[in-house]
Amino acid sequence: MRKLMAVMAATTLAVSGVSAQNMRLSGKINTTNGGSSELAEKIGKKESAAATGTPYVLPNFVLAQISNVKETILVKYNAYSDEMEIDNGDGKIFLLPKQDDFNTVTLKTGTVYRLVDYKNSENVSAKGYMVEKTTVNGVTLLKKEKVTLIPEKQPMNGYGSYTPPRYDKQSEEYYLMLKNNSVVSFPKNKKKLQELFPEQAEKINTYLKENDLSFKKENDMVKLTEFLSTLS
Repeated sequence: MRKLMAVMAATTLAVSGVSAQNMRLSGKINTTNGGSSELAEKIGKKESAAATGTPYVLPNFVLAQISNVKETILVKYNAYSDEMEIDNGDGKIFLLPKQDDFNTVTLKTGTVYRLVDYKNSENVSAKGYMVEKTTVNGVTLLKKEKVTLIPEKQPMNGYGSYTPPRYDKQSEEYYLMLKNNSVVSFPKNKKKLQELFPEQAEKINTYLKENDLSFKKENDMVKLTEFLSTLS
């Protein structure tokens, strides 16, 4: 009976595309250069234990290929903590090191996360994950997914009701990775775009006159990125 159960478990993993070896990481991931890298185990945060909503963009772990990693690994992006979580298959969750060796995470769904250095909306230097929307001739449009934690609200003077903390999905932020690998906020308007490419101001002006594009719509941002990739 035990042998039959083991065979059935192995078959289930094989069908789902996850091998037993890939599901047991033991706190390490094997790199393509023959070495290994230690993983930090995720520690739960007490302040978020009772929160409603979710810190995750996707509800479930998804198979992914990580740059310079041999295994195919189950991952899930935590947009609140800006961490890539790894499920090793026995209930333990680990965090992928924010190292340049592991700067590309390609989900089986086709979504690609890039680990980049950038300045956030508060102009503070940060290192975090963004979704790669398009890359053309070395210019990349990146989308930053964000979730914040709204604190609990206690009733005032005995009136009202208690409101638990909640995870709240924020509007995405967009960035450009330029040909020199610097990452900047996506310009909000024509003036800002021309300031970013001052030597190409006239070409930008002509292009925008001929094309009615929004600086807020993702599809139009993709078109603008494709245009910017043609500028020398």
